[in-house]
Amino acid sequence: MAKLMDNILSAYGDYKELEDIRKYVRERAENFGLSESKVNNITLAVDEACSNLIHYNINFDAKKTFNICIVEKTNQFSVVIQDSGKSFNLMRVKCPDMNKYFKEMKHGGLGIHIIKKIVDKIEYIAATSSNKVNTLTLTMLK
Repeated sequence: MAKLMDNILSAYGDYKELEDIRKYVRERAENFGLSESKVNNITLAVDEACSNLIHYNINFDAKKTFNICIVEKTNQFSVVIQDSGKSFNLMRVKCPDMNKYFKEMKHGGLGIHIIKKIVDKIEYIAATSSNKVNTLTLTMLK
């Protein structure tokens, strides 16, 4: 079960954690005063990002953890996701050709595309030798 300490939610490499993550983000976004559609969008974007992190980076290893922190500024609500796995910059992923996607009847693989479409700002900082943490920041403007 995800643990909240000092405004940081620590989650494990298991899809079961996603419910707690969604609840945490939704409650904080609502309390911040985002519109219902923006609350839904940031919650979905964080869910997609964390799902990908658990699947592709943590490889469902329940012993590995990642952190989620909410940063609130006057007109922006940001969710910061940090992990110590391999770096993956979602900004480098090209949007799929949706006509081709539907013609080929593909399933899945749209999470990054969805994130890019529904949040106002995305920042990614890859881990380095001096900073061992990957940081993905998803921001919604009020």
